[in-house]
Amino acid sequence: MRVAAIVPLLAAGPAQAAEPSLNATAGVGGVARAGRWLPVAVTITSADAPLGGEVSATWGETTATREVVLAAQSRTRVELYLRAADPRDSIHIALRRTAADPVTRELPVQLLPIDVDAALCIGHGADTSGTTPCAASIEAVDLPRSPRAFDVFDRVVWNGPRAEADAQQRSAIEAWAHTRDLVTSGAMSQAPRPRPVADTPMLPQPTAVTLVAGGLGYIVLLTAAIQASASRGRPILFCGAIVGVSLLGALAATLTGHGGPAAAVLIEHATTAYQLDVHTSLVTSRAQARFPARSRYEIPAAFDGALIVDDYPRRLARANAAGQPTLAGTYALGTSQGFEAEGTLAFTPFSVDRNGDAVRVRNVSGETLRACRLTDGYRSREAGDLPPEGSATLTSGDVRALPTFACHAHRFPIPLEPSGRSLRVSGDTVVSIALGAVEIGL
Repeated sequence: MRVAAIVPLLAAGPAQAAEPSLNATAGVGGVARAGRWLPVAVTITSADAPLGGEVSATWGETTATREVVLAAQSRTRVELYLRAADPRDSIHIALRRTAADPVTRELPVQLLPIDVDAALCIGHGADTSGTTPCAASIEAVDLPRSPRAFDVFDRVVWNGPRAEADAQQRSAIEAWAHTRDLVTSGAMSQAPRPRPVADTPMLPQPTAVTLVAGGLGYIVLLTAAIQASASRGRPILFCGAIVGVSLLGALAATLTGHGGPAAAVLIEHATTAYQLDVHTSLVTSRAQARFPARSRYEIPAAFDGALIVDDYPRRLARANAAGQPTLAGTYALGTSQGFEAEGTLAFTPFSVDRNGDAVRVRNVSGETLRACRLTDGYRSREAGDLPPEGSATLTSGDVRALPTFACHAHRFPIPLEPSGRSLRVSGDTVVSIALGAVEIGL
């Protein structure tokens, strides 16, 4: 049986009594794979003083970070998720604290070949020999609670009662299994893709309008000040007017985007939501956030996934102290930040009922779904728009020939929660469900 490697990152000793300590485990059973999600669990124990800072894990070109806030003599466990196209056999972990040197260590992982058939064995007496060798073994009570944690494996072998895992653990492994089946059957590749986001480095429209209006007003005031001062032949008043108008313009430029309609963060996106079962959907998105003013921004997302930005030469995924994926940073007026989102959430736009030869797809999303169609990835048949609670009735023959049902939606399904800012979202979401290749309702 392989056991996840536990590495004490900082040993407690007499000379280091005031330092925090950390333990870390990498992967389920300590194994990892290129291009697959890798969970890293870090347990942090504070010393006699409160602890504030950030813990990070770097694997290949990818870094995941999470804020940490701890009272004195307390402990917390955080999970970070990494995915690297060019991984290493170790993970660099760092705890960066306020006004203190960082604590850093290396955590080894076992890299599996890309083409190996990797099985996770769950339960007592997992056999690592015979017809089903185990790439890793784990007890049911220790199973992760996120579908991404199982991404490294191709199969799961239960060696004990599934009831030993709780409902959240079973739900996570079922969501992973359904995603794997959709990928291996080719059903997920049949889903259409949304229009890509245009990468246009321009000011958000409300901010641009505000700047143009403010600039014109500034010119008018400056001209009036020059004429009023020059007509009276008072050079001191003339200079004072110039300084006053300049200060007014600088103040207006500083305040632009901090209030009113121009203060909204704009999100443009192209998103795919693939419904896995009656509870969850797998969501992937490419998006761009445009910022209306120079400020520090914190935009967390309430879903089990990641928001990833390209911060060359690395890819960076942040999470706040509550564990929510977060788009964070200081951005100037009119700048933008591209990001990717991937994960699972409780967004289920469809319900599917089967009655003999009839298959009924009903829209339960709460909005009108547009341009719905049946498709197999190459051919399509239009089904029209579906209003809320509207339905399309199909035959089993339709489903066998064109097994994926897809529509376009206005909604951006990932719930973003910007602190102190309004949000304006535009883009296209393609929602899809497999009707024939994979049975709904695990």
